[in-house]
Amino acid sequence: MIAALTTFVAFSIKGANVKKMIKALAATAVAGCMFAAPAANAITFTITGGSFAAENGYGTGNNDLDVTFSTAGYWNTSKVFNLTTVNQQTSLFNFGLITLREDNISQSETGSLGITATFNFTNPFATSTPLTVTTSGVIAYTGPVNDCFLCIFNPDAVDYKIDWAPSTVDFGAGGKFRIDMTDLSFNQQESLTQTARLTLLALPSEGGNGNAVPEPTTVALLGLGLLGFAASRRKAAKK
Repeated sequence: MIAALTTFVAFSIKGANVKKMIKALAATAVAGCMFAAPAANAITFTITGGSFAAENGYGTGNNDLDVTFSTAGYWNTSKVFNLTTVNQQTSLFNFGLITLREDNISQSETGSLGITATFNFTNPFATSTPLTVTTSGVIAYTGPVNDCFLCIFNPDAVDYKIDWAPSTVDFGAGGKFRIDMTDLSFNQQESLTQTARLTLLALPSEGGNGNAVPEPTTVALLGLGLLGFAASRRKAAKK
């Protein structure tokens, strides 16, 4: 677009009414300043897939906690988000499914329960980049699982709880964003959808991998400058 504008100005300056062109571009620039969006660039985030990896405390054996993790069907298409301002968040998006199948949790089934979630990003990176989020704590409470009648007296009573630690990621030249996974609590044998969201923490400086898109105001101001420069060259040529 910038190259086309430069060619247009260079061609139009010959014999055209320069004053009218300058007035038109100035009006466009002023209108753009009044009504332009607050941010000049949109940062595109593209996630092409996701997966779970669990520690060895899970399984169907006598000393294993019976919990399954799946992302099947959740990543048939890529998830694409555009964020423009610092602290702007995406809406929650589905990552996968976690199912508590255990009917009674023994003390031997409460160890080595950490979980890692991997996100496969393309944008805003130059190449495909896997990013991980890990749990800050996973607790399995001993005793029968399907005893939810106790929830009447204690709504916070849970059998299995997953807490995630947010992951902060740098990109481009000074860009930064955070990946948050939603904490989950199970109080019976059930399946819960694991969700996540992104938060833009810092915009990259110009020249980073921010996929910058110039605003109409910027284009108009550039055109105004080019016309002024061309007009001065034209006057100098006449002398």
